[in-house]
Amino acid sequence: MKDEGDLVFYRDVVLDDFELTAVRNRIIFMQADAMNLKPNYTGYDLIIASALLEELSDPGFFLSQIHTRLNDSGFLLLASSYAWDLHKTKRDKWPGGFKQDGEPVTSLEGIEKILEPNFTLHAEPLDIRRTIKKSSRLTTQEMMQVTIWRKI
Repeated sequence: MKDEGDLVFYRDVVLDDFELTAVRNRIIFMQADAMNLKPNYTGYDLIIASALLEELSDPGFFLSQIHTRLNDSGFLLLASSYAWDLHKTKRDKWPGGFKQDGEPVTSLEGIEKILEPNFTLHAEPLDIRRTIKKSSRLTTQEMMQVTIWRKI
């Protein structure tokens, strides 16, 4: 993690610290390009996409394909600030956060429209505060909406 200037410090996260050692063979941590996932990334019971949608060039494409990665009755957890940035996502790729025919379209409404052929909203959306540590002395906060979707 960045500390100050060019200085960084290193941090390990250990399963035993979270009492997860006994289930380590059922936990997989992966990192991949969400816009170009390999075919082997499939067969999951839970997919968590936290602070991801607002980073993608085409969040609608990601959302329209993610059901192919989940098992039947699997869950998709989305957490997003919906802070769409034109430098990352072209305006016509935003799922919401704009007016259409003079009416506001929220990001949740747009996401629901994309997911509804394959998912149902499992619980009411929840807003949570996310603290982002940028360095030893600098943090920012944002509100994220968390939604949980069940594959049908």
